[in-house]
Amino acid sequence: MKRVLAVVIVLAVVIGGGLWWRASGGNDAKPGPDPAKASPTLPTASPTSSPDYRWVGRGRSVVEVPSDWAANKTHCGTALADTVEFYSAVQRLCFMADQGFSVVTIAPFRPTLVDSVDPGGSGFFVEEWSSKADDALISVRTRDKAVFDRIVKTYRRLGPEWTTVPDVSIGHSDGTPGVDALPTDAEITRRLERFGLKAEIVILDLKSPTGAPNRSDPTAGTVVRRGSVVIVANSWS
Repeated sequence: MKRVLAVVIVLAVVIGGGLWWRASGGNDAKPGPDPAKASPTLPTASPTSSPDYRWVGRGRSVVEVPSDWAANKTHCGTALADTVEFYSAVQRLCFMADQGFSVVTIAPFRPTLVDSVDPGGSGFFVEEWSSKADDALISVRTRDKAVFDRIVKTYRRLGPEWTTVPDVSIGHSDGTPGVDALPTDAEITRRLERFGLKAEIVILDLKSPTGAPNRSDPTAGTVVRRGSVVIVANSWS
């Protein structure tokens, strides 16, 4: 199979003590080249974002966030920095005081939305959008009104030639296939195909620069053309 690299996603889901977890199983990854040594031959062009901002989303639903925001920088469900967070049903069972950082959460669709600003007098501004067609829910939560207003006004759906890379690094053993099940080879392929992308599975080389946990290039949520090939370094076996 001809290899065309549009994005390298490194899969490293760390499940340690104190996590909700269910019995797991998986498929053996097929041998392949070190993704760090592969040269991209497909462009990962996307609609132009504003200076110092980038698009993130699910399916064709996107918002702009500052380009220096982290990805999945959370602990026990609490943001440790301004971050984009991808939904996971698996979280540490612990409590942390809210640090007041801004968060954009990207998750599968649900019909019930938070539709009020500063709900319950918490000091946070909250807005959510859902798209059943994209199986997407995007929410913003922040104490900074300027950040809130800036992100809210950017929400949109992309044209049909575009899609976004789903997060294939999270899941649990009895999750919904194609959405949040344990990320075996088959599950990764299903997730990507749902959004018009193709998967090529390779073995994760933990010694390569891409072997670090939660690293991807481009990151999950990034806008790419439909039909792009996604090379995934899968750590599950």
